[in-house]
Amino acid sequence: MNVGLTKEFTVAETKEVIFHMNPLGSLGPYGFRASFYQNHLEIVGPGVSAVVLEVLNKGKWSDSLNDTYITLIPKSKSPLKGFFKLNLDAALSKVHYKVGISVIIRDWEGKIRATLRMKRDLFLNPFLAEVVAVAALHATLFCQDVGFKYIILEGDALQGVQGIQNSAEVGTSTCMIMADTRSMLANFDSWSVQHIERNKNKAAHALGKEALDILNTIIVMEKILQCILSLL
Repeated sequence: MNVGLTKEFTVAETKEVIFHMNPLGSLGPYGFRASFYQNHLEIVGPGVSAVVLEVLNKGKWSDSLNDTYITLIPKSKSPLKGFFKLNLDAALSKVHYKVGISVIIRDWEGKIRATLRMKRDLFLNPFLAEVVAVAALHATLFCQDVGFKYIILEGDALQGVQGIQNSAEVGTSTCMIMADTRSMLANFDSWSVQHIERNKNKAAHALGKEALDILNTIIVMEKILQCILSLL
């Protein structure tokens, strides 16, 4: 047993450890995730193994090997100062072939600055991702018109959020709307799109249902609507 515990580490063991790492974990100081080393091990493997074995077998250590990033995440539901958070959602009425789109805009203190309600004809392919993309596009246009520079978009439709976050080939109406949204977002000083749980987006969902009862579009500034008051 002692022989096994005291024997030197091998190149094969370093490779095994690399492939046990989370490929999409946090970036290191050099900007590479584990997936980079896993996908290009035939190129970088010898160098990585040499450094690791120098440390493990010979005790040679460089202080820079222990460098890392520390990210402080505020424990707050409100955005950072100067940012505006936009909660997006929609409600479908397949009976009347309509969709109610809603946006709730809060400032960095959590105060509601505006609400946007829209009623539109139901799309031929009523995928929620497309509805969320339309909501994000109109919310982005509104924020640009009023002069907001820092925005955070939140929605509970994961496919729609991911579609806005990531580049997609243009070919469907949904992809084109998402591409337009990303193009508009590029005009802001800072923006992000985040997925949230359904139960954290109840107010926006209730507002989407309310939008089914209006004629076209209603924007209300600096006022909390009665239909969402109990959900805030």
